[in-house]
Amino acid sequence: FIFQMASTLTTTSGRQVILAGGAQADNVFWQVGSSATIGTSSVFKGNILAQASITVTTGATVDGRLLARTGAVTLDSNEVNSTAELKINNVSQQAEATQATISWTTSVPSTGTLLYSLDTPVDITDSATTAVEDTTLSTSHSLTINGLQPGTLYYYFIVARDAPGSSFANSQEFSFTTLLQGDTTAPVIAAHDNITTDATSADGAVVTYTSPTATDNVDATVVVTCLPASGTTFPIGVTKVKCNATDAAGNHAVETSFEVLVTAISISNVSAQTGTTEATINWTTSVPSTGTIIYSLVTPVDPSDSATVFDEDTTLSTNHSHVVTGLQPGTRYYYYVEAGDEPGNNFVSSPESSFITNMTVEIKDMAFDPSVLNVKTGTKVTWINNDTVPHTVTADSGSLFDSGILSPGQSFSFKFTDLGTVNYHCTVHPSMTGSVTVTQ
Repeated sequence: FIFQMASTLTTTSGRQVILAGGAQADNVFWQVGSSATIGTSSVFKGNILAQASITVTTGATVDGRLLARTGAVTLDSNEVNSTAELKINNVSQQAEATQATISWTTSVPSTGTLLYSLDTPVDITDSATTAVEDTTLSTSHSLTINGLQPGTLYYYFIVARDAPGSSFANSQEFSFTTLLQGDTTAPVIAAHDNITTDATSADGAVVTYTSPTATDNVDATVVVTCLPASGTTFPIGVTKVKCNATDAAGNHAVETSFEVLVTAISISNVSAQTGTTEATINWTTSVPSTGTIIYSLVTPVDPSDSATVFDEDTTLSTNHSHVVTGLQPGTRYYYYVEAGDEPGNNFVSSPESSFITNMTVEIKDMAFDPSVLNVKTGTKVTWINNDTVPHTVTADSGSLFDSGILSPGQSFSFKFTDLGTVNYHCTVHPSMTGSVTVTQ
């Protein structure tokens, strides 16, 4: 039965759909042009196929399926019962000399029992009939019967039970004949070395390998099948490849395996050597790669921020050293490095780090220029004597730093790590003074 509504389907509270004359809920369909609403404590029968949404209000019961094409199915303390009929389909068998594998599918998740005998029809009351249980609740089933007689005809059928155990289904009777006893020695699969390769993308790497060989006492050639197959993409990490082989007599080799290790690019030894307006960023990678230095004045570095700068190192190498230029003196920059196995294929990043560019003080005309500096903690300050006479750069405390005599052209550097103001002077010319104030 198919009922069609051009727009909505609505039932008020406490209403019931009553089926008579042998009608079943799974054979009733309500085709709704927009949305359906089932009222409070209603009892609804049949399958709703709504173009938009379906709302089942508090306490309503539905015997059927609720299928909404473009909207949501909303439930509120409801009972929904599927009325799908339990059926057994796609029965097949593969027989060998002393065993057989029976496979089948069911229309709904179910357990099953395989009953087989040498007689037909199979009689479940006969003590010679054997039952094998499949206790897994599934729609795909497979059971292997062992201890069979070679070259013998067997009959069987299947009984399926749904989850509640309230519905049963029997298949028709089938038969199979086991193979004659002959070759009983299984082939032997040769060992295969493990494989290690580098990732070529964030998904891993396509790995091609040659399947191991197998020897057999009768068959000259036995095909070895391995999964995952050669030529597929292996994810980053370790994947076990399992190999199997069966000879013409149906003898199965002992499964063997080998491992495929796909290593991701790793970044290490990240460091920065700073100048006044430039910084040299160094890092190493586990495999040859290109890289990009991504830096900013704010943390965390946001690659989507227009103020974030991208500086590329296009050399394919494992040892990287790249100079970033155009920086501001005495400024803290935050950065991280991305690496990829080819230009533009970036898929691994280093942790975020930071550096502070240096400050320079020029000594000339018997003065420090600039004489007053404000720097961040960790800043290195370099004094360069561009005067015509010797000078010193000596902290007033006397113990913090003292350059000694700086001849014209010589320089002295000191990194400020403690907060506060440091006053300094030239011991040769005490009237020459300066100060450095260190903040966080």
